[in-house]
Amino acid sequence: MHRFFVSADNINDDTIILPSNISRQLTYVLRSLPGDRIVILDNLGWEYTVVLKTIDRDQVVGLVENRSLALGEPETQITLYQGVLKANRFELILQKCTELGVSRFVPLLSKRSIPLQRDDHWFDRRYTRWSRIIMEAAEQSRRGKIPKLEKPAKFEDACKNVEGLALIPWELHETTGIKMALTPLAESHNHNHSISIF
Repeated sequence: MHRFFVSADNINDDTIILPSNISRQLTYVLRSLPGDRIVILDNLGWEYTVVLKTIDRDQVVGLVENRSLALGEPETQITLYQGVLKANRFELILQKCTELGVSRFVPLLSKRSIPLQRDDHWFDRRYTRWSRIIMEAAEQSRRGKIPKLEKPAKFEDACKNVEGLALIPWELHETTGIKMALTPLAESHNHNHSISIF
């Protein structure tokens, strides 16, 4: 079944009114018919199996058949601090890491970041596209929540503000492997961990 994130405001008891962008996709791209089923995600961790009732190019209305917790969310909350790369490579990282279970992205700015900061609005121009890539990857990979995309941070500031276990993998480090670094978390009885990866 096709999966779509919508605002919780679109869900009223057993009725879901889909926004116009999803309605157009169901009408023109997927050629959906009344009686078809889709899955709606509220970005709060719930998923709804919905039977389409009325279909119009501007508005599709569905009836909730079933509501359950989304099972695609990992227990460990992973924040990825990723150095900004050329657009298509950074977008691939956003997509694949969403599919793998990252729950938060922080673009990192450093001396060798791309693009070099020529103006203060470069992130604003990319935010909408990057957010859409993350949302679509979350839908495809059966996630129940859309990972957050934070504003860019300078490497030094990110290091000062990080919480929980932070890892900076380095291929030449010989004494502590990832397994050893994660052992304290694996041995604790608390399953809700936060890990930051640089």
